[in-house]
Amino acid sequence: MTNLEMVEKIREKANVSYEEARNALEACNYDLLDAMVYLEKLGKIKSKDAGYSYTESTYDGGDAMYRDVEMTASGGRTEKKKKGAFIMDELKKLFDKSLKNSFRISKDDRVIVSVPVLVMVILVIGAFWVTVPLLIVGLVFRFRYSFEGQDLGNDTINVTMDKAADYVDDLVEKYKERKNNDEQ
Repeated sequence: MTNLEMVEKIREKANVSYEEARNALEACNYDLLDAMVYLEKLGKIKSKDAGYSYTESTYDGGDAMYRDVEMTASGGRTEKKKKGAFIMDELKKLFDKSLKNSFRISKDDRVIVSVPVLVMVILVIGAFWVTVPLLIVGLVFRFRYSFEGQDLGNDTINVTMDKAADYVDDLVEKYKERKNNDEQ
């Protein structure tokens, strides 16, 4: 990469002038990452938008193929991780969230069961043909389902689940009315 290309890259990433980019590169012996850190320490980086991106590069490391995942947050900080480590970190976060949030079954405003979301996911995946019909039958018998926790306990999800339960309640009432009318 030529010096001009490096200056242009710094200008693009840090949103600084040509002179500032050139001075930063010269001060850091034309090391792009060091130049970005240098500009950040000087308070010169003008962030266009806060952001996050990542790119992958593949190279042959002898016997095995490796992938680096490069993650860049606004301000130019870059972190490289193996793709497997990146995926494992994301799976750990998902696992933690599934334990911190819970699935709640209630009837007449009284909580019957509250289990971690992980347990519910395992039941749905492992015993789909038993769990899903039981949930549907529960709706017919006026059981209500909701989520609790900082990630899933928001109004949008629970309001949607309440609307579904209300819809089933309406269907049950219409069925009862039709059955009573047919008997008379």
